[in-house]
Amino acid sequence: MKFFFLFIVIVLLYSCKNEDKKQRPIVLNENDSLMMKYREVMAVNSEFDAIFKKASQSVLRAYNEHIISNIKRVQVTKQNIIVADSHGKQLLVFTKDGKLINTIGKAGSGPGEYNSLYDIDVNSKGEILVFDVSSLRVSKFKIDGTFTTSYKVKFGVGICSDLKGGFYQYNSTESAIAEKNSIKYYNANGIYEKSFCTPFFKIGMVGANIDIDSKGNVYVIHSSQYLVKKFSPEGDFIKDFGNIPKFYKSLEVPKDRFANQEELDAFTPLTKILITKGKLVLVELVRSKPRARWIDIYDTDGNLLKSGIKIAPALSLGAIGDDDIIYFIKNPPDDVPSNFTEVPDYQLIGYKIRAD
Repeated sequence: MKFFFLFIVIVLLYSCKNEDKKQRPIVLNENDSLMMKYREVMAVNSEFDAIFKKASQSVLRAYNEHIISNIKRVQVTKQNIIVADSHGKQLLVFTKDGKLINTIGKAGSGPGEYNSLYDIDVNSKGEILVFDVSSLRVSKFKIDGTFTTSYKVKFGVGICSDLKGGFYQYNSTESAIAEKNSIKYYNANGIYEKSFCTPFFKIGMVGANIDIDSKGNVYVIHSSQYLVKKFSPEGDFIKDFGNIPKFYKSLEVPKDRFANQEELDAFTPLTKILITKGKLVLVELVRSKPRARWIDIYDTDGNLLKSGIKIAPALSLGAIGDDDIIYFIKNPPDDVPSNFTEVPDYQLIGYKIRAD
């Protein structure tokens, strides 16, 4: 009888636990809830304006000796827009409404100077990192333009700060094949510590880009192959992903000749990857003729959310701001006179993914 009573008690307790599990609501954090809304929006929409909504627009007003000739890179902080003009050899700081407030460094080869502005980033301390590819040097500045220090680095074409004050350097060229790695890591003191990321491209090209997510994981792409590689902050391989879209055209060129113009025009290189705090991975692709630009969106686990979002040819993917807004560079029309009789109309337009 005792055993029968004990059996009944166990059954009742098990039933209560199961009932409690059934009734307990699933609690989603803010990012998970937002991701569900993103999925819903992108599941039923394909057009840019149906997926993105405008959050801000700034006309970058620079005159006289600081007229912008091109925007190589842009970074957006809580209060400022930082523009790297590689052709004009200048680094400009604007307010969020587009007013030029100061410049950083100047052309030259001395301390705090640069000859070839190839990439910039803002680290976790709000310091600006400037990569000069001609001198193989990364210089560090404060937002007011004060030069603090510089570090000698290996060859590369891009940099990305980590969450600890250090930075990654990405080499997408053929020299990475000989070195058997594409990414080098330098700590907060500018000291080289490690290399990782076996080159995954077929053709050595200067292109593509690197970024990190809110956990410090590293994402990298290359112009000549549709593939995203993801690594831990320490450089351990996590996964690669990428659903090749129907409009993608690789550049398959025999080793014994250069690509002809028709092959180059049809090629759709991957040109940019950006990671939002909301766990979205944005990949930009470009075709020169007929001119077109697309964005594919994944989550940070590599699941495709939407492919082939066509954007206006004048827009290009710029940066993710501290406010998690996705900023696009709006370039001036191609017919603007090269002698600057008219000031080029460069703009930075911020968008959010619709979640309504």
